[in-house]
Amino acid sequence: MNNQIKLQAQGLVGRRHANFTFHGRQRAKQHCQIAPEQIVRLLDNGKFVTLGEEPGFNRSHQLFYSAVDGTAFIAIQDTLTGAIVSVWPLTYPDSLPWQISAKDLATARNLATGRLEPSTLECRVHFCTNGVQRTRTVMKLRGKLDEIRNLTNETSFKEEVVRAAERQGISGSDLFAFSLGRRATPGERREINRTAN
Repeated sequence: MNNQIKLQAQGLVGRRHANFTFHGRQRAKQHCQIAPEQIVRLLDNGKFVTLGEEPGFNRSHQLFYSAVDGTAFIAIQDTLTGAIVSVWPLTYPDSLPWQISAKDLATARNLATGRLEPSTLECRVHFCTNGVQRTRTVMKLRGKLDEIRNLTNETSFKEEVVRAAERQGISGSDLFAFSLGRRATPGERREINRTAN
């Protein structure tokens, strides 16, 4: 089976454009003055810092800055559908499983205000092996966000994602999606682990 057929059979798709769930829109209106449509534009244009991902829940925590509010917020986004399921203020002490650094805040602010342009995005594959869902970065992309977004819609790019995953020992038949994003700090990964007590 060639990679194109494998991709069609697996339904491998790129990250969807941001959109709000009903709950997510309500939380955005409750916590922010910035319009929900502006939050969508920030996320779709890569003007955020990924703080961490919830393994097994397909949730990514995106730190974005609102010039209207003069502060940053965290969008909880489904990595497969792009849906923003909630928006948190930074004052949620019990909900934040990590410390947000001054560098993360400065990066989010600089991205939102145009002082810094998104330049490197990681391509992550989502796969299931031995009944466990996993995510792994398989390549890094540099360039303008619009150019990268256009590239990800091409079949040849999806085939390259499968080849990159296979070079890292991930079977193409285990893949079910890929997403693009950036890490908070290069070389550092902060995951949210949900453990039963």
